[in-house]
Amino acid sequence: MSWLWKSFSTGSGRSALGVGWGTARSRHISREPRCQACGYLPTQGNNDVHHIIPRHIDESKMDDPDNLITLCRKYDCHLRFGHFGDYKRFWNPTIRAILGGLGIDMMLAEVSARGNQNDGH
Repeated sequence: MSWLWKSFSTGSGRSALGVGWGTARSRHISREPRCQACGYLPTQGNNDVHHIIPRHIDESKMDDPDNLITLCRKYDCHLRFGHFGDYKRFWNPTIRAILGGLGIDMMLAEVSARGNQNDGH
């Protein structure tokens, strides 16, 4: 599928993406709703879908499921882990290998801790 995208600001500081991106994003979020770094799952809205290899580097990876990872803005995981602190200059091509299952592990630890603390342990 040929992707059309424009490199102009949408007003939120993000680039507008091409036709079909909404569908690809929704599919990804349905498979991977939690932040893969910290496990955060928003009660409203969604986390960010991060392109591991940026679209300006390889446009053919725009909707490649293997090139997408869910990261949150709430705890700055998108900025910290996906871009090493600078959205414009850096990206992290090994993010999946580095994070592994950390997000799920963090979520399970939080659920366990909350359950134990609510039980008075």
